[in-house]
Amino acid sequence: MPSVTSPDFAKFVRIKPNLKKDTPQWPNPEESVGVLLTKLGKNNCWEAVGKVSEVSEQLSKEIKEYLANHCERPTAPVRWSVYMLGREKHSANPLIMFSSKEKKAWKMVKKVIEDSDIMEAPAYVAFKTGGANRQPHCDTDLVNYGLEDPTAHPRAHLNTPIRSAIGTTVRVFGSDSDREVPSQATVGTLFKRGNNLLVSTVAHILPSTQTTPLFDKTVGEDEDLEFEIDGESDSDRESDVSLDEDCEFHSVRGTNEKRTRTHADSEILSTQPTRLDEEQLHLLVTEDVVKYSSENGTRTGLDFCLLEVDDTDFEPINQIFPPPGFRDGDVLYSEGFGLPGNEERKILCCSRSSGVLLGTISPTSSFTITPEPSAFQEHWKIHVDGYLYPGDCGSVVVDAETADIYGYVVAGSPGSGVAYIVPGYQIFEDLKEKFDPSIQLATRATLSRNDNGFGTFSAKGWHGPGNRSSDAGSTSLAM
Repeated sequence: MPSVTSPDFAKFVRIKPNLKKDTPQWPNPEESVGVLLTKLGKNNCWEAVGKVSEVSEQLSKEIKEYLANHCERPTAPVRWSVYMLGREKHSANPLIMFSSKEKKAWKMVKKVIEDSDIMEAPAYVAFKTGGANRQPHCDTDLVNYGLEDPTAHPRAHLNTPIRSAIGTTVRVFGSDSDREVPSQATVGTLFKRGNNLLVSTVAHILPSTQTTPLFDKTVGEDEDLEFEIDGESDSDRESDVSLDEDCEFHSVRGTNEKRTRTHADSEILSTQPTRLDEEQLHLLVTEDVVKYSSENGTRTGLDFCLLEVDDTDFEPINQIFPPPGFRDGDVLYSEGFGLPGNEERKILCCSRSSGVLLGTISPTSSFTITPEPSAFQEHWKIHVDGYLYPGDCGSVVVDAETADIYGYVVAGSPGSGVAYIVPGYQIFEDLKEKFDPSIQLATRATLSRNDNGFGTFSAKGWHGPGNRSSDAGSTSLAM
């Protein structure tokens, strides 16, 4: 099983021992062990796949329901996700890890769940619980990848004309703003509403955004990973590790394999600041072209908006041009939404900074509870073979084989290739319900040219996602 590539480094971490009864062994743990992510003390931490991934979906549903009815709102967003933890694959157990930059926030949520009877159910009794200042697969805090000041982060951007709008830069001025520097993100996909063409990006770059963000805007201090893992016995500790509370020891994260920079990375990092030049920008708009924003709906955590455009420099369909050498350069067309299934899948991430990147998507969801009432949001984790940068928020992530849309980048851990995406099917459901039931993806099958260069759509039904597939393949959602 391959490892996620990330730089080697040593960190001091703290583990608080909790000598409660031993956790039962998860049956056939090797079948639920995915890619190696990092080391937590003396244990390896793997991506959870297979049966554990499947069970974790139901566990998270029960946790969300219980927290909604029995938990005070935390003072900061708290995330949780499930991993596999153990010295060896054959002895690994599922671990549900709660995390927040505020220790009291994750401790409160973790305690509420531990004090409930959820984890005593037969399906979950082999799960360990833990807490940390960030999720273990992230080298830094998760931050929004939108840019409020593009000149502070000079990056290369695509010039017009181009073949596809996907992955291009969008810069948004406030409607009544005198600011010379707009916010910046990335075009995700194209939608059609009658004869109107709309492009997607993230809502958190809009000047009028009022919702409490799920992720920070900037990376905080480079803090060590601090975590607690319950349910471990004395026998789980090596003799050279003290069992004193708040003991410290070295933990090496990552592998010996270094992440290599691509040619695109070098160009981006060497780009010098330049003044905004409209001839160089593909989409330079004011906020009054925003036709829909998740800010206006009941699911603000979707972090999504649609901008109406009238530019015909690109084909008004969702087409992706893969990197050289991938599938002989075949053009891919994204014409539906998909679910990852319960095994790791290969993806393409269409970023503005590094072009189309190869990577993988985790089959195990991550969830966030926020200080706002009734605010929960599901995210899916991706790992790309390269880097994502500020301004890459909104980038679409698709299945590398089918081009089905998994979702859109909203945050990441800079320098690690780790990013979080909002599930695309949830966004599309929200658009159908809150915006316009006739809205469609811009696809070949439903597009017929008319005099203005755009197309019209025939109505097709939307079929809900149901449950994730139990096989290794992705699940395509018909459009």
